[in-house]
Amino acid sequence: MAVLNATASSVVSQNLLAGIIANHNPYVLTLSAAIATAVLYRLVSRILFGKKSRGEPRRRMRATSLGSTKMMVSGVLPKTAKYDSIINLALWYDARLPKQEVLQKAFADHVVPHMRFHSIPHQKVDCGPIDWVCQRVEVEKHFFTRKAQMRPSLEAEGFAATAEGAVRRDVEELLNTTLTTKADGRPWWEVHLIEAPVATSGQSAANSTRPPGMVLVRIHHSLGDGVSLMEMFADAVVDADGTPISQLNLFTPASRGARASFSPLKTLKFVGSALKSIVQILGLATVGGDTPCSFQNSSRQLPYQPNRFTVYFPSHSLALIKKIKDTLTAKEGKSVTVNDVEFALFAGATRRFLLRHGEDPSSVHLRALTPFAMMEKMCVETKYQTVLRNFWTFVANELPLSEANGIDRVRSSNRTWSRLKSTALIPAAFFLHRLASNLPGVMQKQTSNDLMKRISVVFSNVPGPQKAMFFGGEEITATHMLYPNVAQQVGVLSINGILHMAMVMSTTHDKGQTRRWLSECFLEELIEVAGSVGVSRMDVMKQVRVV
Repeated sequence: MAVLNATASSVVSQNLLAGIIANHNPYVLTLSAAIATAVLYRLVSRILFGKKSRGEPRRRMRATSLGSTKMMVSGVLPKTAKYDSIINLALWYDARLPKQEVLQKAFADHVVPHMRFHSIPHQKVDCGPIDWVCQRVEVEKHFFTRKAQMRPSLEAEGFAATAEGAVRRDVEELLNTTLTTKADGRPWWEVHLIEAPVATSGQSAANSTRPPGMVLVRIHHSLGDGVSLMEMFADAVVDADGTPISQLNLFTPASRGARASFSPLKTLKFVGSALKSIVQILGLATVGGDTPCSFQNSSRQLPYQPNRFTVYFPSHSLALIKKIKDTLTAKEGKSVTVNDVEFALFAGATRRFLLRHGEDPSSVHLRALTPFAMMEKMCVETKYQTVLRNFWTFVANELPLSEANGIDRVRSSNRTWSRLKSTALIPAAFFLHRLASNLPGVMQKQTSNDLMKRISVVFSNVPGPQKAMFFGGEEITATHMLYPNVAQQVGVLSINGILHMAMVMSTTHDKGQTRRWLSECFLEELIEVAGSVGVSRMDVMKQVRVV
């Protein structure tokens, strides 16, 4: 799987190249031969970002990556890994769950019409062409209900002894299962309605017939990436007035913006940057790896074990994060982003977690992969056939663990992300992905396997509408993206002014302790960083929600 490393120097690149050739890695040698004459900037830009003539429809590129739809269908890892790629979207309803029949109608009207949601993929060979065979969808057979129970073991397992804590425990059981619908020969998606346990005393009559709870939407990754799934749900999610909430303006389509002018010198520099980037990309799946430590001591065990559990970090105010970024931007004259701050807060929580285990963070080297999706303008006439896709790559950044204080970790995060955006790394990765998709399936899977054994965490931050969201006739209070991966997987989603972060992970440490420690460490980091820009601990606590 092609990825980016934003910090490697040219000397490191030369060493990586020497090591790669010395190891005679067939995947790398094949790619190296394929790209020897194809990395010039104009070719890359024409393939990926070239402007179409006016009136000519854009063609969506399907086989784009190790992890594209073709590979997702056959499995992203060798079959011995026993791993299936399932995206889980957890929607918490604080007031009451939507009616099942209302949700079913929403799916029937807005989701099932999409080709991949009423079809089953078939392949004759691994990572080969896909035939999407249409099926008659009985929507009710994709819906499942269950009631969560208050258990004496909740707190020992690291869950709050609350209704929401009980529901989260049930969600965790589902995360470690395969899709029932896939096993039954139906399209690869399903919805679980989980009722929260409700106390018999003091329960209002209005809520007694329909308790609060969670809607867990489980979708196989072969159906689409995160951005395309957000596009698909755009018509089904509405605001308080019942108007569909368009989420397309949250991303920048590939076709948007003017083409930059390049002088011969700029072009030469870009080509040099692209060549260095390619060497760095090829090296990540073959050379070195992150430092073994308490954070990821068993996260890379293969074959994959269905023992993943979830850490829910305190939900926190987007306004608070913007206060931090805006203060730093004004003070230092550099454009700090919400992602810079969130990435640094996660790194700070990881550093504090290592310290609690008696480890020296300055000697620990951990990297995070971040998915980078390519957005395109949606065609209304063909959206049911084209909107769903897997068109993304990875960027990789070092977690800032050695900095002594939280605000310096934000500065470090800003520097590395700013540097990444100014290089040819992202176009080079997309270009390599297109080439890699033509390799034999066994080589693609082995490369994915080699990469995941060397990387500690995948970090995904997806912006959402900053207004009240209703799905199935009821307001969504919180939402989390939960994706069991080989490496630890962090998902950050923001809706209605609140950021919700969770991590699906594996460790040999006590699960209950790990949940509590990481949640506490994140809150400590947030309080420290906010304090650096003049926000008191009391004000921070007013802007967080801990469950």
